[in-house]
Amino acid sequence: MDGFILIKKPKGWTSYDVIRVLKKLFNVKKIGHSGTLDPFAEGLLIIGINRATKFIEFLMNLPKEYIAKIKFGIETDTLDIDGEVINYDNDFKLNKKVLEMAIKDFPRDYEQIPPKFSAKKIDGERAYELAREGKEFELKPKLVSIYDLRIEDVNEFDNEAIFYLKVSSGFYVRSFARDLANKMGTFGYLTELKRIAIGNFKLEKAHNIDDKEFKLIEIDEALDFIEKIEILDCRKFKNGQITTYKYKDGIYRVYCDSNFLGIGKIENNLLKPLKVLI
Repeated sequence: MDGFILIKKPKGWTSYDVIRVLKKLFNVKKIGHSGTLDPFAEGLLIIGINRATKFIEFLMNLPKEYIAKIKFGIETDTLDIDGEVINYDNDFKLNKKVLEMAIKDFPRDYEQIPPKFSAKKIDGERAYELAREGKEFELKPKLVSIYDLRIEDVNEFDNEAIFYLKVSSGFYVRSFARDLANKMGTFGYLTELKRIAIGNFKLEKAHNIDDKEFKLIEIDEALDFIEKIEILDCRKFKNGQITTYKYKDGIYRVYCDSNFLGIGKIENNLLKPLKVLI
């Protein structure tokens, strides 16, 4: 059993909870996912099984799409609904027109500081572990991109708004909630988050965790956003040897005799195996 499965992670589950259940259900040794969702969040997880786990890294950089609900005027330490309230702005009143202006002016590429309650590593320790211990530390900003952003609904009475976002890999929607609120001169945190797409993989195609049957996506099918090339010498690629291949530089799905062999990189007309299926 080798391939990928699309799963709808329920609210209240960790991403590891999903892995643990599926590992037992499918009775497999190797299993992993292409991007964590926080426990309060729900939505799409791409699960790799057995040999597919070798290729998960190529899915990690795909853009992601979310539906997010932000509460303005309050901030929590985790920047989501599971955290402790640390800041209030009792005078803030959400105004739709002001929000629309803030969205219009919000940078589409910016240096984003991850949440302190995140899996980022500081000197070998997870940031959330340091945060729970009350230790002081700083996280380095990372350049992220917003490809699409729009307001889906505004509730001025409750100081809440719902947004659609299409963003780059490494983008923290929790940090966006904080940053957008700060741009409006107040605080903010996420109350709901749903991941609806990863690249061309859509939530509506995903399985519930308790489904009786699951559709397995073949490894090369899941990677079809990577250009395909055909080679003549199967043996050398399988053995991890660099060979001559005159073509433009880039990352490719490599086939021989119409069989998928793995992922290779062409540079200066040399093909180097990156991940070999066998």
